[in-house]
Amino acid sequence: MRRRYLPYPNCNVPVSTPRRMPALVPAALVVLALAMIGKPNQTAQSISGLKVSFEEKVLATIPDVFEDLEDMSTEFSPDGSKVVYIGQQGRNSFIVAGDKIGPQIDVVLEPGFIFSPDGSRFACTVKSNNRWFVVLDNKKGPEFDEVGHPIFSPDGSKVAYSARQGGKGFVMVNDNPEPKFDAVLGDPAFSRDGSRLVYEAKLANKEFIVDGEFRHPESGFFDHVYGPVLSPDGKKLAYCAKHGGKMFVIVNGQKGPEFDEVFGIHFSPDGSKVAYRARQGGREWFLVVGDKRFAGTGGFDKKILFSPDGSKVAYIGNRYPKKYFVVVNGKAGPEFDAVDELVISPDSSRIAYRAAKDGVGFVVDGDKRGPVFDYVKGLVFNANWTAMAYVAGDDEMDKEFIVVGDKRSRKFDEVWRPVFSPDSRKIAYGAREGMKLWWKVMDIK
Repeated sequence: MRRRYLPYPNCNVPVSTPRRMPALVPAALVVLALAMIGKPNQTAQSISGLKVSFEEKVLATIPDVFEDLEDMSTEFSPDGSKVVYIGQQGRNSFIVAGDKIGPQIDVVLEPGFIFSPDGSRFACTVKSNNRWFVVLDNKKGPEFDEVGHPIFSPDGSKVAYSARQGGKGFVMVNDNPEPKFDAVLGDPAFSRDGSRLVYEAKLANKEFIVDGEFRHPESGFFDHVYGPVLSPDGKKLAYCAKHGGKMFVIVNGQKGPEFDEVFGIHFSPDGSKVAYRARQGGREWFLVVGDKRFAGTGGFDKKILFSPDGSKVAYIGNRYPKKYFVVVNGKAGPEFDAVDELVISPDSSRIAYRAAKDGVGFVVDGDKRGPVFDYVKGLVFNANWTAMAYVAGDDEMDKEFIVVGDKRSRKFDEVWRPVFSPDSRKIAYGAREGMKLWWKVMDIK
C-alpha cells in the first residue's frame, strides 16, 4: 500500500488527543494509519533557516532481506542528510537509519519517526518485549511501562517525553526524570527558545499545568486541564480547563467565558489573541477568536491557522456526510471529498490547500484549481510564493512524481515532500526507486 494521502477522506479526529496516552500501532501498520490521518512533517512552505542539501545522492540501499517495501514507514530528514525506515524480515521489524540496522521492535507509536527541526536527529517511541522506550538517533533509551511521543526543543538539543513506571507519571528530558505525579496527561511542549517546558499532570484526582517550578492554577486546582500552549514569544501560557461542569480557556491566569466544551487553543503570531473551538448547547462547534465569535459551519478538522499578519483565521471544516471545506474568518468555501495541508502566504493574501473530489486530487490556490491527478500530497511554496511544488500520483503505473508549474519530474516508486532552494532554481526531495532511497535534485529554472 502506497503512502497515499488523498483522495482518502481525512479522519475526523483532532491531530492530538491529550487526554490519554496515544494510540499504539504494530510496526507494519504505521503507514496505514498515516495514510488516513496525515503525519506531522516539515512546514508546507519553504523552510526558513534550514540548511537543505541540494546534492543528489543515494542515502540508503535497502537490504534484500527486507520485505514489503511500500510499508516501511520511511521518512527523510527535512535537510536531506538522512533517511530512516522500518525494515521487515518475516515477523520481525527493525529500525534502520541509512544503512545501519538498529533495535528490533514490535510496535511503533503513531506518527512514527520525528525529526529535530534542523534534521540532525530523529526519534520514535516503540515497544519491544512488552516494554516501551524511545529510540533516539537509532539508540535505545530507558524502558518504561508506557511512553508518549518524543518532542524536540527548537534547537534540537533537548528531547522530552511523558512516561509511566510503577504507577507514577513523569516527564523525561534528555533521559533525566522530572518530578513524579499520579499521571502525566498528553505530551509536553517547549517554548520556541527551548527554555520553557509545560505539560499536564494529575495529583490526588485534581489536574494542573506544570510550568518549570510553577503549577497552574497557582492556587487551588481544576477538575480537568488540557492542551497547554505557549505564545510564539514564550511569554504567555494558555490552556483549557473544566470546573463545575463548565469549560473555559485560561490565558496567563485570566479565565475566559464559560462553555459546554472548548478545545484546540492557538495563539496569533504576535501572541495578542487566542483562537479555539467551543460548543454551547447545540451540537455545532463555533470559533472563538479573542473577544469575537464566528458562527458554526459544521465540525472542525485538524488545527486552526492564523495568517502571518493575524488578520485571518482559517481551518478545515467538515459536514456530514464526509464533506470538507476551508473556513476563513467564519466564511466557508467550496465543499470537497477531502481537504488537507492548508497554508497561508507570508503576506497573508493567499490561501492554498490540497483537495480531492470525485476520485481525483488537485491543489486549490485561492479560487483556482490546479491540474487534476489521481492524488496529490506534499504541497510546498517557495519563500515569496511565486512557485508551488507538490507530489502527484499515477495509480495506473503505481508511481509518483514532482509537479512544479508545468514541469514534471520523472516517475518513482514513491516520492516525499519537496523543498525549494533559497533562489527557487532547484527542488530537492526524497524518492524510492526499487531498493534505493535517493535524495533527488530537480532544476526548475
